[in-house]
Amino acid sequence: MSRRPNDSAQWRTAFAVITAVAIVAFVSVLPLRKLTDGLIDDYNLLADVSAVIESQEQSDTIDVLQDEAIDPLLRKAIAESRDAATNKTVAARVDSAFAAMTLHTTDSAAMTKPDAQDTVVSLPDAQPALRDENGIVAIEDYTPSKSGLSAMRSALMSGRMVRIAVVGDSYIEGDIFTQDLREKLQSRFGGSGVGYVSMHTDFPGFRRSVHQGGSGWNAHKHGEKGTLNAFVGLSQHYFTPKDGARALSTYKGDKKIKHVDQWEISRFLFVAPDGATVTMTDSDGENHTSTFAPSSSVQSMVINKITGSISLSTSTSSIKALGVWLESSSGVSVECMSTRGFSGLSLSSLNYDLCRQMDEKLGYDMIILEFGLNAMSASQKNYSVYSREMIKVIRHLRECFPSASIILMGVGDRGQKRGGELHSMSTVGNMVSAQRDAAREAGCLFWDIREAQGGNDAVVEWSRKGLIGKDYTHMSHKGGKVLAEEFYNALMMQLQ
Repeated sequence: MSRRPNDSAQWRTAFAVITAVAIVAFVSVLPLRKLTDGLIDDYNLLADVSAVIESQEQSDTIDVLQDEAIDPLLRKAIAESRDAATNKTVAARVDSAFAAMTLHTTDSAAMTKPDAQDTVVSLPDAQPALRDENGIVAIEDYTPSKSGLSAMRSALMSGRMVRIAVVGDSYIEGDIFTQDLREKLQSRFGGSGVGYVSMHTDFPGFRRSVHQGGSGWNAHKHGEKGTLNAFVGLSQHYFTPKDGARALSTYKGDKKIKHVDQWEISRFLFVAPDGATVTMTDSDGENHTSTFAPSSSVQSMVINKITGSISLSTSTSSIKALGVWLESSSGVSVECMSTRGFSGLSLSSLNYDLCRQMDEKLGYDMIILEFGLNAMSASQKNYSVYSREMIKVIRHLRECFPSASIILMGVGDRGQKRGGELHSMSTVGNMVSAQRDAAREAGCLFWDIREAQGGNDAVVEWSRKGLIGKDYTHMSHKGGKVLAEEFYNALMMQLQ
């Protein structure tokens, strides 16, 4: 009986594999160093594979994979990077073994000649900013043309409202830092209101700049089960009414903080695939009710009236509420968008179409990224994976919000007890360096929070003064005010 074609192919494949294994095994026992006068080291495949596995087991990234406090997206990225590195190393060793077999017919110089396609991209030199003679820690400019904040400067001179989003983790939760930065910028350039607010908060009393209440909303956060990426914008949240419920959100300004007791514009952004009816009620008790046609695009309801409070309600179960914006028609708006547990990596998968539509209605001039707490551990020193992923984030945000200048902030100082004494966590500096490298590679601005706090062991003084919590990580409102002053001074210097 004749052999079938596929049997022949399988036999040839098996023969090739067996031959390759035999060659590698043969090379492994050859005294290559002796035969080539030291040009090539002896080769042992099993030893090399074991070394790769052992080095990966001892890698700094393993602690992150085991640390439940680390953002799951980062742990996944590190695991993928580790596996890719292992496969690449083993493959390179096997290729080296085959190359050794042709040593006598190959020019050794040609063997080491780099691929013509391998090009080295020259990055701008790192320029860590130290506190200058005026006591300011400058914003580092890694933009390709050193344009810095020229677009922001032009926007401030235009007379229109300038919009700044501060996107971060629990470090700024409750409008910490952003509350005081907003107050200073609005005192100088004008403006009113707090900008973006979510439809619902689980901690209504923690934020001081706006008093928020309401009921009947389901919150959907990026990455959670059931969350649809089509409705995930810069805040990384959207909201839907609970089944059969009338969803209600209430907002009231605060008279103790400047410029947020009243505002001129109340704006609600949403997607209503089946249409929607929405009612907004101002501080005079006047109801504003609008019905919207079905659309897959972002729609808005805007009330142009000075008010110190607003309530919003809807019973449309299919509506996707993106948020409410309380602001003015000129001056500056500073928005706080914080998400607990996030490292910032999720921003690389924001829905492009949704973001572009929202940007057309809102117009962002600056996006400040404050992350790092949920990507750092006490034993990890290598944050190259995080840096690489944050470069993707910055590039994606540029696509989504092309008119916005981007400032990446280095992580704030974080404390750790050693020998009974409080000191900076030894790996904070490594994270700051990785974040600065991301800014250099992505070509954006960078500001070093830790240096502005006082540098290494700043946590000691901040803890003594009550500027940081008992976890030696998160700022208090008092600490946020100090940091806002530092950043405001750096920003004003950059805008000159």
